[in-house]
Amino acid sequence: MVGHLEPLRRKVVEVPLELDRPYWVEDNEFDLDFHVRHIGLAPPGAADQLAEQVARIVGRKMDRSRPLWEAYVIEGLADGRWALLQKTHHATIDGASGVIMLRMFTDLTPDAECGYKSKPWTGEEPPSQAEMLQRATMHLVTNPVKGVRLGLGLLRDVANAAGIKSVSDVAGRARDGVGALTKMADPTHDRRESVSLPVSSAPPTPWNKAISPHRRFAMCSASLANLKRLKDVTGGTLNDVVMAICTGALRAYLLKHDGLPEGPLRAMVPVSIRTGEEEDPWTNRVAAIVADLPTNCADPVERVALCREAMNVAKHQLPMRSRRSPISRRPSSQRQRSGSSLGLSWPIASTRLSTW
Repeated sequence: MVGHLEPLRRKVVEVPLELDRPYWVEDNEFDLDFHVRHIGLAPPGAADQLAEQVARIVGRKMDRSRPLWEAYVIEGLADGRWALLQKTHHATIDGASGVIMLRMFTDLTPDAECGYKSKPWTGEEPPSQAEMLQRATMHLVTNPVKGVRLGLGLLRDVANAAGIKSVSDVAGRARDGVGALTKMADPTHDRRESVSLPVSSAPPTPWNKAISPHRRFAMCSASLANLKRLKDVTGGTLNDVVMAICTGALRAYLLKHDGLPEGPLRAMVPVSIRTGEEEDPWTNRVAAIVADLPTNCADPVERVALCREAMNVAKHQLPMRSRRSPISRRPSSQRQRSGSSLGLSWPIASTRLSTW
């Protein structure tokens, strides 16, 4: 199976000083035993025991010197059951390609035959640091605006979060000036685009803090037939109903802990931007929009309508974001790391909500 699935074989090679995007290379020291692991739960193997084990596994950082995935066969569950946990870094695959991979991994019947023959493959030597620096330098030379805007944006965000308004204003004006010149030189730029991601901080909640490595995992199941009936009754979509239910759960939690803000909560929602025409199924084709969650609404039926309205508004962010391909998260991650090193945090969303 490894020969058929490139994401299982490739690993990340970082460019020195993060001057350019990292490289994918086929791991020439691939070790399947490192990635596939077998653990067991102590009796009675209850659901909360499984959840605690999953939280510990997910909370551990992945070894970036190896392909970014791990698979766990977890035995010892009640009633003779077992679980399969697949942990894969989002830089490797997105939700849609993850579904493709899971279908290749699993079968609907226990006695099904594997439909894939062994496919040989060989690893490759990663590029040297000198080679990567040379390529990065060439990329910056051919696209100097990118380097200037990246540095000015980083300076502006950190200064703004630190309250150094004079530095923030100067950096912001300089970056805007570079951006304006870029737009004037780009005849394909659509000047009618006006919907953008929020720049203000999310409403205050107990979650607006730096994320620690510790995780908690909880799970529950719901009848798809019941969810579809709710969809038909409320006139919304299945996603609207799921989002409204999650919003109600967040509202109940915040009320219980005296942390419910007056305005709606704000969530980062991942959205697939796949067209179905991708030549490589293992590309990461996902964007993110920011939508209001009506946690300030007590009526569960009205919350469905408000969620539908909020998503319709948020989806207008997609044309601006989906045309950028491939999607790069490096600039935002640089800003987050820089802010964290100074003890700063300015989240535009308090939570992430996925209905995939």
